[in-house]
Amino acid sequence: MNRRGLAVLAGLLAFGDTAFGESFRCGPWLVSEDVSVAELLEKCGEPTQKSSETTEVTGRVRGGTTTTEK
Repeated sequence: MNRRGLAVLAGLLAFGDTAFGESFRCGPWLVSEDVSVAELLEKCGEPTQKSSETTEVTGRVRGGTTTTEK
C-alpha cells in the first residue's frame, strides 16, 4: 500500500466513528443515539444507577416544572 493509501486509512480509523454520531457497545450490541428506550432496555437491561432532576420552568405563557432522568 502506498503512502497516500495509508494516510487515508489512518484518517478513517481515527475519525470514522464521529461521522456516525454517538454510539456505544452494550454487550454484543452496538447501540446508537436513535434507538428507542424499549429497544435499549431490551438489549442492555435496566441501568445500575438512576438519578433525576426537577427544575422550574418559567415562560410568558405558563410555568411549571420538568423532570430529567439520567
